[in-house]
Amino acid sequence: MKKIAIFLLLSTIAIHSLAQKKNEWKHLKETEQIVKFLASDELAGRFPFTPGIDKAAAFIADEFKKAGLQPWDGKSFIQPFTVTQLHFVLANVVLDSAPIEEKNVFAITNKELLQANERSTDFDTAYISKTDTFLLRAGKLRRTQKKNLVIFADTSHRKILSGISSQYQKYYCDFPEYNSFYNWDKDVIVVLTDKKPENWSVEYRQRAEYKEAKNVVGLLPGKKLSSERIVFSAHYDHLGIRKPNAENDSIYNGANDDASGVAAIIQLAHHFSKKKNNERSLLFSAFTIEEKEGFGAMYFIRQYDSASIIAGFNIEMIGRISEKGVGAADITGYEHSDFGKILQENLAGSPYKFYPDTLSWIIKI
Repeated sequence: MKKIAIFLLLSTIAIHSLAQKKNEWKHLKETEQIVKFLASDELAGRFPFTPGIDKAAAFIADEFKKAGLQPWDGKSFIQPFTVTQLHFVLANVVLDSAPIEEKNVFAITNKELLQANERSTDFDTAYISKTDTFLLRAGKLRRTQKKNLVIFADTSHRKILSGISSQYQKYYCDFPEYNSFYNWDKDVIVVLTDKKPENWSVEYRQRAEYKEAKNVVGLLPGKKLSSERIVFSAHYDHLGIRKPNAENDSIYNGANDDASGVAAIIQLAHHFSKKKNNERSLLFSAFTIEEKEGFGAMYFIRQYDSASIIAGFNIEMIGRISEKGVGAADITGYEHSDFGKILQENLAGSPYKFYPDTLSWIIKI
């Protein structure tokens, strides 16, 4: 484990310092080429379900093959799965005989049709007032709901609801762990209104489109403890094409997020394949749809007995020097394991330092 941890450190945070002494690390040019291709305009930001991300998947699979890895299932480096994309169709809502505009209606559901009224026994109702904090109140209702739910929310919450509806519930999968986290077995409809109505009816329709997504996974079998696995991962999707910036550039290339991480796991694959001394099996995985709910990682972990995974190192956004300086790196969840401490102990006297990620508070929610 110490050897693995030390190399992970050197392969991730030393790139920029070594870049200043190029002949000290012979793989710098190869790493640059990987990042440049994945972040090129040709791949158009590697958005899920686009030709660009398919090119990225084929490229990563080829790199894994060059590194001497085996296909994850003995057949292919591609690990496909299905995701449902949901498209809004219509919303017919009437409150106390007054019709409500569609822009004031939002639903969290994987169903193509929802219908309910004040007499529906499978729906509860709640009201979020002007003085309530929308996210706190809605979150509590969501966590404690026993039935499907219609939430009538004061119109003062329009801005935050618009933000949520533009990002949330675009995609859906049938993974039990995802459904459990988001309570997918219970539906929610939110209607903006200035008061809680006595009589109401709701019809909400959306269309489901089924799409194939792809992780890219390679295996380096262990020499002795082959049933035990260590995972090196990074996500290879990004944000695609969006509103142009001040330079009229609309492609979100994603060099740092996370072509840099993918380059790292490819180089790690080359390193361990050449060493030929890994006792445990090593899995190298490039996840898809990380930017949209993390479906790729969820599907990947479902293919293995979790007890067989001894450690997992996810490498994210290592293409820039840390705000804490050259040689510094953040570990998300630092305080929840001894991983950071082990790395630091093995690098005593070196210029490399590890810190708790400033986003570590997310894990405590």
